[in-house]
Amino acid sequence: MKVSAHARRDDPTPDLLSALVAVRADDGDALSEDELVSLAVAILVAGYETTASQLSKFVYWLLIHPAELATLRERPELVPKAIEELMRLIGLSSGASMPYITTGAVELSGGETLAAGETVMASTAAANRDPAAFPDPRRYDIERDALPHLGFGHGTHFCLGAHLARMEMQVGLERLIRRFPDLALAVPAGEVPWKSVSAVWGLEALPVTF
Repeated sequence: MKVSAHARRDDPTPDLLSALVAVRADDGDALSEDELVSLAVAILVAGYETTASQLSKFVYWLLIHPAELATLRERPELVPKAIEELMRLIGLSSGASMPYITTGAVELSGGETLAAGETVMASTAAANRDPAAFPDPRRYDIERDALPHLGFGHGTHFCLGAHLARMEMQVGLERLIRRFPDLALAVPAGEVPWKSVSAVWGLEALPVTF
């Protein structure tokens, strides 16, 4: 069922979209129509697409790593740690972050200096595999004690919904492996379809049997 701003105006429901539509209707100067649509799209992508894509990728990864999946089946209390380690290893986006422009000279840890006005593309995937922060960084290790990963960003750019996303993925994964003990891929791993055009890197579909 499609949901439009017009439908929310005519028949408001107790949700965030209806609240935004009400603000637009009550005070047009507070939120323009374009801003309303843009904000609704941002909420949809950030609040649903990101978490859904990550969870499906995590399930796919576990299905092609049966030993790690078996560990979670035997010890479901490790699911929160698994989510953190998978967030470190499996990136959300399909590439580097948005470009940044240096406002002043920046000296990097390797000794190189970036001048003011230079464009920087930061790779969280590379940072999440930094051997200075993570011993044996390419290895999945559910027992890692410290996980200062950048899967949810950092500083002022840290994900506002990180706590909710963690809870959703933990509950979703734990319930899935408990309810479907025979869950398996329905096609060879190489035939699982991936999205070809999307800012959020993810699966087009995840064919499974249970």
